[in-house]
Amino acid sequence: MGAYQVASTEFQEIADSVKNPKAFEPIYNRHFQSIYTYMRNSVRDPELAADLCADVFYSALLNIRKFKITPGGIRPWLFKIAVNILRMHFRKNKSVLFIPLADFQIQELISVETSIEIADLRKYLAGELSKLNSDEQELIQLRFVAECSYREIGIIYEISEAAAKMRISRIIDKLKKIIPQNLKS
Repeated sequence: MGAYQVASTEFQEIADSVKNPKAFEPIYNRHFQSIYTYMRNSVRDPELAADLCADVFYSALLNIRKFKITPGGIRPWLFKIAVNILRMHFRKNKSVLFIPLADFQIQELISVETSIEIADLRKYLAGELSKLNSDEQELIQLRFVAECSYREIGIIYEISEAAAKMRISRIIDKLKKIIPQNLKS
């Protein structure tokens, strides 16, 4: 089955969901894990993540009529809802986003040769990530944790794919500049 067929199937599921909420189930099943993982990695509490994830899909179903068909399908729209729900959660609870990065993601994000252990770099980077503004943190979270493509991020933020790539590149450059010289080889 080609990408177009999958997309047209999804678009039919969306159209059917407008008339019958039960038709939303395949969309939910297809995208639940990625949205839940994004939420789980953002709040570090499985029960809260499940509640927030439920809010995402409930909101999506309530607003399915507002979905505008894009080449990216419904996934970026679901992530846009997830980003907004997380923003409301963090604002309401005066808490902060947690950005869990795997070792390879840290190396990709920083991309410097270093003589220190990855555990030390992880601690340092966590501190520096917390200094980024909330939009920058969201972009890093979407790109490196949720593994959204630049195209999907562009759709989420209503900017071009090139603009999404540029924003993330600037954040990475910013992080590279703030790494102290003693951490670099």
